Amino acid sequence: MEGWLVLVSVFGLIFALLAFGVPIAFCMLGGGIIGLWLFGGLKLVYGFFSYSLHHLMANYPLAVAPMFILVGTLAEVGGLGERAYNAFHKLLGNLRGGILLATTGAAALFGACCGSSVAGAALFSKVALPELRKLNYQEELSLGTIATAGGLATLIPPSIMAVFYGILTGTSVGKVLMAGIIPGIILTLMIMLAVWTRVKLNPKLAPLSIVSVKWYEKFTALLGIWPVLIVFLGIIGGIYTGFSTPTEAGAVGASIVFLYALMKRIGLKKILDAFREGAAITSQIFIIIIAGMMISKVVSLSGMTNDILEWAVKNNVSLVVFMGILIGMCLILGCIVDPVSMLVLSLPITFPSITGLGFDPVALGIISILLVEVAVITPPVGFNIFVVAAAAGVDPAVAFRGSVMFFFILLAMIFGIIAFPSIATWLPNLVFG
Repeated sequence: MEGWLVLVSVFGLIFALLAFGVPIAFCMLGGGIIGLWLFGGLKLVYGFFSYSLHHLMANYPLAVAPMFILVGTLAEVGGLGERAYNAFHKLLGNLRGGILLATTGAAALFGACCGSSVAGAALFSKVALPELRKLNYQEELSLGTIATAGGLATLIPPSIMAVFYGILTGTSVGKVLMAGIIPGIILTLMIMLAVWTRVKLNPKLAPLSIVSVKWYEKFTALLGIWPVLIVFLGIIGGIYTGFSTPTEAGAVGASIVFLYALMKRIGLKKILDAFREGAAITSQIFIIIIAGMMISKVVSLSGMTNDILEWAVKNNVSLVVFMGILIGMCLILGCIVDPVSMLVLSLPITFPSITGLGFDPVALGIISILLVEVAVITPPVGFNIFVVAAAAGVDPAVAFRGSVMFFFILLAMIFGIIAFPSIATWLPNLVFG
C-alpha cells in the first residue's frame, strides 16, 4: 500500500475512534498498530513492542518527565503558589486591575516550579477569584486572565511540555527549557500590559482597591517567595552552569520542594497524595508518548516527510507556508484533543519539514508550546477555561469570551518568534555555546 494511503488510513482510524468516545491514547495506539501492520505485518508490530519500545522508553533522559511532574505536584501542596500570589498582591494590588496583574505575575512565578497549566489555573481560581468578585471585577476579564496566566507554566521552565517536545523530536531538552525563559517573561509582560490597558480604557472593569500596603510589608512579601526562587535556581542554575543534566536538575528540584514540604510540616497524607498524583499523571502521559512514537514510526516509514521536503525545494515553497500548516493543524487539533496528544499528532509531520527548511528546532519548540497555550483557552476543549469556569460556577462561555483578547496576544507572540527566532534561541545558544 502507498505510504500516503497508509497515513490517511491511520489518521482516519484515529479520528473515527475519537468520534466514538475512545480515549485519545488508545485511538493513537490503535492507529499506530494498524499502520505498522500495513507496512510490515505482525513481525513489525511485534518488533516494536519487543525491542523498539524498550529501547525508546529505557532512556535516561526520559526520567526528567516524572521529576518535573513531581516538582509541580509537591509545589502545589506546599503552598508555593499562594506565597507567590501574596507577594505580588502586596506589590500591585492597589493599582487599577492590580489583582489581575498580581495573579498574572504570581502565575508566572509559580510556573517556575510547576510545569502544569491546569494546576496553575485551578490554584489561582481558588486564590484570586473570591477577591476579584469581592472587588466587582468583570467576570469575563477575570476568568480569561486566570485561564491564560495559568498557561504560562507550560512555557516557563521547568516546563513539562518542553520535556515532551524534546523527547518527541530528539531536540536537547536543556536547550528547549532555557529557550522558554525570555519568551515567558515577554509573554507575562504582554498579558499584564493588555490587562492594564484595558482597565485604563474602561475603569468599570476593575475598580480600585483602597487597601494601602506599607513598604516594609511589600519587602517582607518579596522575601516570602524564596522557596520558589530556590527551586527555579536549583533547576535552571544547575543546567546553566553545567553542574547537572536536565534529568538531574529535575531530581534536585523535586528534592528541594520535598524538603520544603517537610520543613513546613505539610501532612504526610498530602505529600503521599502528591506522589500518587505525580505517578498517575506520568503514567497517563507516557502511554500517549508511546502511542506518539508509534505514529512517528509510521510517518517515517511512509516517506511522506521526504516527499514533502523534495516538493517544497522543487517548488520554492516558503517556510511561512509550513508554519501556517503547523499553526492551522494545532488550532484544529487543540479543539479536539488534549495538548500532549496535539503535539504527538502534529510534530511527526511538521517537525521534519520545518527544520528541514532550516528553521531552528529549539525556536520551533517554543512555538509549539505557545500553541499548547492557545489550545488550553480555546473552545470547545480548552482545559484551563473549564477549570476556571467550574471554580467560578459559571457557564464556560463566559470564560471563553474573556480569553479572546489573550488568544490574539498568544498569536502575536508566535508570529514574533517566527519572524525573530533569536527571541527563543539567544539564551540557549549563550548557555550551551
